[in-house]
Amino acid sequence: MPAHSDPSAAATVCSTLAQTFPSKVSTPTTIIPYTLSLKTYYSSTCAIPPTCIFHPTTAQDVSAAVHLIDAHDAPFAVRSGGHSTNIGASGTTGILVSMDRMNGVTNVKDGKADIGPGLLLGGGISYLSAQYGFAIDNVHSYELVLPNATITTVTETSNPDLWFALRGGGDKFGIVTKFTLKTRPQTLVNFGLIFYDESQIEKYFAAVADFTTNNKDPKAAIIPNMVVVEGNLVGILFLFYDAPKAPENAWTAFTSIPAVESTFNTMPFFATADPLGKETDANYGSRQIFRTATFDHISPRLTSTLYNISATAFKKYAHIPGFLSASITLEPIERSFLSIHASTARAALTTPHTGPQLVVVVDYMWAVPELDEFFYEAIRRDVGALVDAAGKLDGKETGKGGSPWLYPNYAGLDQPLDEIYAGEGTLERLRRVQRSVDGKGLFRRNTGGFE
Repeated sequence: MPAHSDPSAAATVCSTLAQTFPSKVSTPTTIIPYTLSLKTYYSSTCAIPPTCIFHPTTAQDVSAAVHLIDAHDAPFAVRSGGHSTNIGASGTTGILVSMDRMNGVTNVKDGKADIGPGLLLGGGISYLSAQYGFAIDNVHSYELVLPNATITTVTETSNPDLWFALRGGGDKFGIVTKFTLKTRPQTLVNFGLIFYDESQIEKYFAAVADFTTNNKDPKAAIIPNMVVVEGNLVGILFLFYDAPKAPENAWTAFTSIPAVESTFNTMPFFATADPLGKETDANYGSRQIFRTATFDHISPRLTSTLYNISATAFKKYAHIPGFLSASITLEPIERSFLSIHASTARAALTTPHTGPQLVVVVDYMWAVPELDEFFYEAIRRDVGALVDAAGKLDGKETGKGGSPWLYPNYAGLDQPLDEIYAGEGTLERLRRVQRSVDGKGLFRRNTGGFE
């Protein structure tokens, strides 16, 4: 949470915004839009009631808000999709700048498109990452409102330091109002979904290890999960192939494992988001927390360890009244993915190792605030156990295992910044850039998130 908090300053800014933009401000007295907006957080732990919510539609609107916030030294937060589970990262008791009315895709021409604000500040992993890298590796330019309210366009050549910082460095450098992305033609794709019961999950995770280290086809991608719901462990595997039909043996390692259910269909690319989207929509309003770790010595021994430690913890929590679910997701980071990222300009998001890796994210979900502290502590302990166990597999009897970087979009606020920004000199450069664009410390002092 930001150290600075002045309710009177927030009230003054909200009053001025309401006079200037009467259709773009909601307050507790405008019950329906205000309440509905607070319900769009992925985790209700982040839905801090603000003094007002400002819904800009242009960069000029955002600039006006930043100017007022700066002039009155008011607390604020910026929310795009509201998907972070870090309390205070996109919530405030002051002014909430909600970017929901700036969503959309425009100006699709000449191999580029303008995209509204979203996950891109933290990297962006997708089914296409083995072909095109992180989402940030496909940015042409950023439209940015600086902490002094100036609107600027940032490219690799116009401002190399800001370009570096915005490529994975988070939201302390201003408010991005538009990303201009490179575009590519997209065919229909083949998309599969496989469910495994508990007896097959260890084999399924071993196949994930093999895929991560040995897959040579960049058009093939997977998102492997294990979840516990109502005391039952279920393996859920999303399979993606970037063509209308996958090669005959593309998924043999997974389809040869006995499954409860499996489906494969040809569909438009955007439709592959439906299963995860429906799950996400169903979970809105619950209380959640993410935490991440990255592993670079990938083997069936490692995935077996991840399975056994997680399964034991998940089953233990399943009997607690108010517990909803727990999951672990293993996201493969393949050689081609890392090679593409390394070939672009240096970014704040740096992966020190060039070999295959697994980005692991653990997600706990519960219903009542009385369990908040219990699960915050549980996820720290349980992810720590995964990292310690991996260290022992690597021959480290003490100390931690895993790769020396953490994916920013999944990191907890208390996870070390020097592990999130693990490249040599990265954290120091980020802090230097932040101070250069925010000499008064507005975005350091008056809003939450990573310092």
